[in-house]
Amino acid sequence: MQNFEIEMCRDLPSKDAFSGLVARYYDLVVERIQGMGLEIDPEAPKSALAEFWANSDDYLPPNGCLVVARNNAGHIIGCGILKRLDQDTG
Repeated sequence: MQNFEIEMCRDLPSKDAFSGLVARYYDLVVERIQGMGLEIDPEAPKSALAEFWANSDDYLPPNGCLVVARNNAGHIIGCGILKRLDQDTG
């Protein structure tokens, strides 16, 4: 297993560094939905990524939490994202 560091973000990572990882996640979600025999718009990952960036401040404190994992070279290799929906739900 490679070494990595976990970083709690107060600011968003650069769009170039983060978009690829988030886009791969959305692609995986679409693949799994299709694997269940359900239909989904093939453009859904693009619109989901655009929506993420349009609302990206919602994923930072005080209303959210963004955690990234970086390898030894400083590249983002994983993430966790939480957005507050209401006082009791995230």
